[in-house]
Amino acid sequence: MREENNDLSQPGDSSSRADELEKAKQEQAQALLRQMQLLESFMADLMQKQESVLRALHEVSHTISNMGLGVTSTLGVPPGIDIHAKSIQDDITTRVDPLGKERAELEKLRQEYEQKLHEKSHTAAELAQEKIILQDMADSLNVKADELENKKQQLEKELQVKSHASVELEQEKMALSEMLDSETAEKHTIQRKHYISIGIAAMVIAASFGGFLYYESVKNAETQKILLNAVKSKYLVQNLKGDTVDTWVSWVLVGNKPLFINIINTDKAPKEKVDAIKAVLLSKETIEVDDSILHKEGPAGTKSTLYKGWIGALAKASEKQTKLNIPKDLQVIESDKGEGDITIELTNLKDNDGYAGYTNSIVDQNQILKARITLYEVDKQTAEKLATVLRHELGHALGLGHSTATEDLMAPVVNTPYPYISDCDIAALQALYDDKKSSEVVCQK
Repeated sequence: MREENNDLSQPGDSSSRADELEKAKQEQAQALLRQMQLLESFMADLMQKQESVLRALHEVSHTISNMGLGVTSTLGVPPGIDIHAKSIQDDITTRVDPLGKERAELEKLRQEYEQKLHEKSHTAAELAQEKIILQDMADSLNVKADELENKKQQLEKELQVKSHASVELEQEKMALSEMLDSETAEKHTIQRKHYISIGIAAMVIAASFGGFLYYESVKNAETQKILLNAVKSKYLVQNLKGDTVDTWVSWVLVGNKPLFINIINTDKAPKEKVDAIKAVLLSKETIEVDDSILHKEGPAGTKSTLYKGWIGALAKASEKQTKLNIPKDLQVIESDKGEGDITIELTNLKDNDGYAGYTNSIVDQNQILKARITLYEVDKQTAEKLATVLRHELGHALGLGHSTATEDLMAPVVNTPYPYISDCDIAALQALYDDKKSSEVVCQK
C-alpha cells in the first residue's frame, strides 16, 4: 500500500486532498479496467479462432485417416499412398502442436492478467478504505475545530464578564476612596473642634482654680477609662543589689555580637501566637502611614515609616554611627535552662495590677546585663495584642523609656491603631547609644 504524506493540521485542506487522491485512484482503476476488458475481448477472439483452426485440422486428419483405411481395406495399399498419408498427418501435427503451445501461453498470459486485475481491485479497495479513514479523520478534526471555536467563544464571554467586573471593582474602589477622603476630612474637622474646645477649657481653667480642679478630675477619670481598654505595661530597672534605679541604661556589645532572646513556655500558647511573638523580633516588614492619621504635625501628605519587627528597626537605627554598638542581630532560642540575654516568659496567670506585660532589667553602671519580659494571660490575649505588648516591652529591654507622645508605641499606655516602632523610637535609640544618657523617647514630629 502506498503511504500518503498528508498534512492533517487543517480540516478543510485534509478533506480536499483526500478527494483529489480518491479521484486520481478511481481514474487509474477505470483505465486498468478498460485495458483488461480489451485484453479479455482480444483473448476471446483469439481462442475462438484457434479452436476453429484446431477443429478444421482435426477433421482433415480424420478424413485422411479414413481415406487411408478405406483404400487399404478394399484395394489394398497402393504404392506410395501410405507414405504420402503419413507425410500429410505429420505435417498437420507439426502445424497443430505450435498452435497448442501458443494457446497454452495465451492461457497463461490471461491468468497473469486476471491476477494483476485482482491485485488492482484489491489496491482499489485499500484506497477506498484509506479514503474512509481520511474522511473520518477529517470529520474528527472538524469536530475538534468546532469544540475549540466554542471554547474560544466561551472564554471571550468570560473575559468580557471579568472585564466588566473589573470595571465595577475599580468604580467601587474609587467610591470607597472618596468616602475615605470624606471621612478623613470630617475627622480633621472634629479634631480641630476638639483642639478649640481644649483651648477654651484651658482658658476657663486659667481663670478659675476650681475649674482647674474640675478639669483635672475629669481628665483623671478619662485616663482611667482609657487604661481599662488599652494595653498597660510596667518596667523596672534594678542594680545588682536589687535596688530600683531611675537612670538611663543600654547594652554594651563588642562588635556585632548578637543578643540571644530565649522564649520559654511556648507550650502555653498555640502556634499562631508563638509565630506572632517571633515576628515581633525578626520581621523586617514596614508600613507607610499618613501623619495626619497619627496626629502628627507637618505638611499635608507627609508619611511616616513604621516597623513591625525590631530587627528591621534596629537595622535602620544602626545606619547611624554611635559610640556604643546598637544591637542589630537578634538570635531566637527556646530553652528552659535560663540561657539568653533577654528572656520572654509566656504565662496564663493574671497580673495583680492588671498589666499585660512586665519588663525587669538588671543593670550595672548603666549597662544592661540581663532582661526578663513577662507576657500575662497568653491564653486570653489575641495574637495581635500579644505582639503589641511584646513590641512595647522589648523597647524597654533595649533601654528605651516611655514616650512623650500618647500615640507612640512607647507611650505609658499603648492606645493607638498603629502600635508599631516609629521613627522617634529609632531616633531615641540612636541618641541613647550615642551617649545622650537618657532613655526617654521624645517625638518632635
